[in-house]
Amino acid sequence: MKPLDKNYLSLQFRYKIHTKNGTEFQSFFENIMGKAYSDFQKIKPYGKYGDSGNDGYRKNSGIYYQVYAPETPLIKQAEAARKLKKDFEKLKKNWNKILKIKEYYFVFNNKYFGSTEKIEDALSELAKNNKSIKFNIFTAENLESVFFQLNNTDILDLGFNIDLTKAVSNAYEYLKHVEVELDRENGKFALKTLENIKNIIFKFADDQLELKYELLECSCLRKLEKVKEARDKYEDIAKRFPNDPLAFLYLAEIYLNSENYDKNKEFLEKAEKIDANHWLLKLEKLVRKNHLREEINIKNINEKDFPNEYRIKANFYRVYARFFEDSGNKTMADSFIEKAIRFNPDRYTNYIGKLSILEKRICSKQDDPNMSEELLKQLEEIEKLEDKFRDVGPRNKALLNIMKRNVFLKQGDFSISEKIFQISQETLELIFDCYFDNEVDRVIVNVLRFVPLSDKNFERLLEYLEKTEKEVSDELAKVIILQFNFRNNLFEQGKRFFKRINKPKYYNFITDIENRYDERVLAFLKNDRQFEIDIAATLKNMPDLRKKIIQDLPNDKDVQKEKLLLLLNYDEENFDEAFYFFKSMDLSNLSCHECIPALRIAQEKKAWDFQIIILEKLLEREKDKKTFFT
Repeated sequence: MKPLDKNYLSLQFRYKIHTKNGTEFQSFFENIMGKAYSDFQKIKPYGKYGDSGNDGYRKNSGIYYQVYAPETPLIKQAEAARKLKKDFEKLKKNWNKILKIKEYYFVFNNKYFGSTEKIEDALSELAKNNKSIKFNIFTAENLESVFFQLNNTDILDLGFNIDLTKAVSNAYEYLKHVEVELDRENGKFALKTLENIKNIIFKFADDQLELKYELLECSCLRKLEKVKEARDKYEDIAKRFPNDPLAFLYLAEIYLNSENYDKNKEFLEKAEKIDANHWLLKLEKLVRKNHLREEINIKNINEKDFPNEYRIKANFYRVYARFFEDSGNKTMADSFIEKAIRFNPDRYTNYIGKLSILEKRICSKQDDPNMSEELLKQLEEIEKLEDKFRDVGPRNKALLNIMKRNVFLKQGDFSISEKIFQISQETLELIFDCYFDNEVDRVIVNVLRFVPLSDKNFERLLEYLEKTEKEVSDELAKVIILQFNFRNNLFEQGKRFFKRINKPKYYNFITDIENRYDERVLAFLKNDRQFEIDIAATLKNMPDLRKKIIQDLPNDKDVQKEKLLLLLNYDEENFDEAFYFFKSMDLSNLSCHECIPALRIAQEKKAWDFQIIILEKLLEREKDKKTFFT
């Protein structure tokens, strides 16, 4: 067989390996084995007895095969190991008396990912308990080896061909399969699938095919959080293919996600000069408008203008759904996001788009008596998504965690605060494996607002942020200041950190606090009311400034100055003054971390009635000690 012919055949074979699952793969396996071994006999399942653990055997050799072909082999490792042992026991019980078992092969469509520890452990366990039988795994690599031992006639009979034009077409079909894996956020699997045919693709010497391959490779790297590496490759592709807009558009997307709007605009303009009508250019312009919170005229949205290809069309439906939602047109938002899912049910971000719309609606009606039903619906949708897409990478897991935790927080159920705490800690661990961009910045802010980190995790976070390319946002800088306040090391470690990451605005703010330039501090805080409240609650080592900040706050029920003054006086052990504010408060609105100082104040003042009320409140929430971690 000519080397080129073998390349074409290998491409076709690997495409079939990656696209065939379950019974379809089993038939593929049986057809090859039937051509390769004259004594191979496939077993047809019979009624409730099935195949009794035997998917085919070689009568003259006592060799048995059991086939397992999940859609995503890396996710199904434990399931594969259980099936291996269970099926062998069925085989031994039902077939050993018909033909003695000499060898047992677990045929696992691993899609070229090798074996797994769990499967090897299961085979080893079976070998120890059945010393007269040889146990082995039979992977895609093994089946390919058998396939290439067939003669040309048998290979052609199996539906393969060596036509060059068909080979190129097969290559594009294979790459489409990789695109689907990327839609599913399965970056690791997609990259391995690509690597399996790299040599074959480049032997075609087809520029457009190579370009398609390299762009997909960059997409895989981005899914695996190797954004710097992907960006370098895109820049190289843009130089080698200056008349193709795709590399420029993907670079524009990377810079948009890092909030570098100037570079984003620069690459969009370069792409526009190449092809002003490219569908991805139109989409990236819409995404930019969404990032910048720019409005569009929703009356001008025309579905007939969307591209015809379903996977591309779905992207426009998803993006426009958000514009409809922001404009208040919930009916059209629901319609468009459901169409996005229908046109591309494999696209993970379509489901995230739907969850984001639900979350936005819940946030807009906090006082709605039916909100609990909406929260349960949101939680149910999150759990469905987790079940449908398993290996989606650390970023997507972190985003889902934040959505789930926000549901729990809105429910106000303190009995699950342990779960909230665990989700927050798990999310932070996931973030350390992510490339730092605008999305990750927001996730960290969301975590730090509710969880004071351990010293070890805080140090890890600071090191992580010091190594990033993107500038730390103002929101993140502020919650980091609060974390320094919790540790009472704002003036030492805090100043050093903000100097290292080149955030003079916050370095100077900390210096002003340290040097007691109170007017400057108050002027700075006036720009952000919530930050002013947070500083008032946490700046415990400077009571005079803290009092000034509280007094500077407006007399507003949302600010709740009496609580801040209570905490200030409690921290200073001014119990008479604290009790004055305590008596004027609505105790039913006390949060858990406010209950502890309130209880001590009541004890100091021997206010037994107040103690009973607070203790009853604490008993309701005492199921979880971590309620009081702040």
